[in-house]
Amino acid sequence: MPVFLAVITIAGLLLAIMGTGVWHYLSWIALFVPVFVMTRHSIKFFR
Repeated sequence: MPVFLAVITIAGLLLAIMGTGVWHYLSWIALFVPVFVMTRHSIKFFR
């Protein structure tokens, strides 16, 4: 799972560099995935 999160984060950062328009939307989606996973697991941890 950490490798998947690292790859999706790097892909999101590269998508942000590639251009404007749809690339930025794809970047936001790719960068949202690790934040969502970390938030979900931290909520489970503190319950």
